[in-house]
Amino acid sequence: MCPPSFRPSSRMPGHAGKALALSGFFLLGPGGAALAQNVPPPPGSEPTPAVPVATRVSEPGTPAAEAAVPSSFAPNSVAQEAVKKLAEEMRQRAIDFEKAAVVEESAAEEERSLEPLPQGERGGTHETALNDLLQVMFLRKGDSWFTQTVRDASPVPYEMKELQTTGPTRLVVTEEDKANGIDQRISYGFSVESYRRYDKTRGWQAWQKGKPVLLTGIIMHRQEGVWVVASSPRENFSLR
Repeated sequence: MCPPSFRPSSRMPGHAGKALALSGFFLLGPGGAALAQNVPPPPGSEPTPAVPVATRVSEPGTPAAEAAVPSSFAPNSVAQEAVKKLAEEMRQRAIDFEKAAVVEESAAEEERSLEPLPQGERGGTHETALNDLLQVMFLRKGDSWFTQTVRDASPVPYEMKELQTTGPTRLVVTEEDKANGIDQRISYGFSVESYRRYDKTRGWQAWQKGKPVLLTGIIMHRQEGVWVVASSPRENFSLR
């Protein structure tokens, strides 16, 4: 039986039932709240609709949350393996593309060799200028090429095997070059299998692999139609 102070009155509005139930919860505990809810509303008042109870959402990563995930969204080892395979194929394609670009660039570099100037053109060709320079620097006997240093107090003879020139390679022509009448610039290099030098007291020394350090490359340009040697190892080696 409810205490007299909590008996419903016909003058209490429809919302008084909520207050009564809340008061019964605090004063009488959960049982009191239920008892207050069972008290019929006063005549003429509207029944209070039931408030829906919110469902608790499980925290991500908990077993309850994972159980609620549809099977279509669950991790799939087959799908993961397919994604991994696709990523590996894309990486390999990128590597193949890079290799193809390097090969193409190398092929383009090989095609940059210069064509000889037409016969009879003033200044000749860069091959002519190269041959003139080599005749001043080297003397060929059999399969050997001989030269001598020019910077030492006394010239030092050198003998080389398999002496060859490499190139030509096209070089950049600047706006300043063009203003000075230069329209082409190229370079040549040297390739030597082995060499030895002569010592006045001990004779010929042991053979060494490669080429002498001072046997640098050749740079020449065409200025006003004439090929000119701009720099060469002639300042280090010469027969004259």
